[in-house]
Amino acid sequence: MAVMRSICLKPQPNRKFWKSRGKPRLFRFSWEQRKLGDVGKARSGVGFPDSEQGGTTGTPFFKVSDMNLDGNENEMTAANNYVTAAQIAAHRWSPIEELPAIFFAKVGAAVMLNRKRLCRFPFLLDNKTMAYSLNNTKWNADFAKALFETVNLTSLVQVGALPSYNAGDIEAMEILLPSLSEQSQIGAFFKKIDNLITLHHRTASSIANKSVDGTHPWEQRKVGELLIERNEQAPMSEEYRSSSALIEKRDDAFFHADHIRRHTDTGFFVCHQCVEQVLRDG
Repeated sequence: MAVMRSICLKPQPNRKFWKSRGKPRLFRFSWEQRKLGDVGKARSGVGFPDSEQGGTTGTPFFKVSDMNLDGNENEMTAANNYVTAAQIAAHRWSPIEELPAIFFAKVGAAVMLNRKRLCRFPFLLDNKTMAYSLNNTKWNADFAKALFETVNLTSLVQVGALPSYNAGDIEAMEILLPSLSEQSQIGAFFKKIDNLITLHHRTASSIANKSVDGTHPWEQRKVGELLIERNEQAPMSEEYRSSSALIEKRDDAFFHADHIRRHTDTGFFVCHQCVEQVLRDG
């Protein structure tokens, strides 16, 4: 997925491409090279006292940990903390209302995770995070989210006790920007893919959680505990027949004997009923 984003969203102007017939043609991109500061604005967060945290209504006050909440895999839709209008007035906080915006960490170990989230509603953010507000006349929000996934923010990290960067570093970065019409098509494509990836991750997580609490017939095991390597020159015995059936039913590199020998601590989930069926069918 990262490679696909890089190819689609970081085109190289004036690059030659071979066609099926004829000579190589010079393909000129109409994407415009701009600095992020020309088409948006980066802004750091503010301090969030412990005494003000814990609210459940009002404006969301995002922290780095909120990226881990269910539903926030691509866009920030929920927060652990909300603040009221009275709190905002008392502390003279200024919610970010230049939307949409891209939210990400700006200091600490979380910076190295290089995660970004799209925000479509007014919000506040703490002083360990930053937001880049998009100029609506220049950006399509979904395209911006996809493009930012290709931006390596860790390359901006300054040497110090904690990894960090500032708004000026963000705004100085250069990107290639197509027309809004093209952005809309590309953004819709990657949004659909991101939603599918999120759905599959949730399904896998659900299976894992059910196996742990004992409500599902799946159990976490090591590959080496279930499969036995068989030398093809040796006669096939009943013992080897079962393991061979498993390998043949799962005909891919993951279950290759050499891979299993090298990675005997590899873990996966196996359904007892599925294994019994494979062994029964031979």
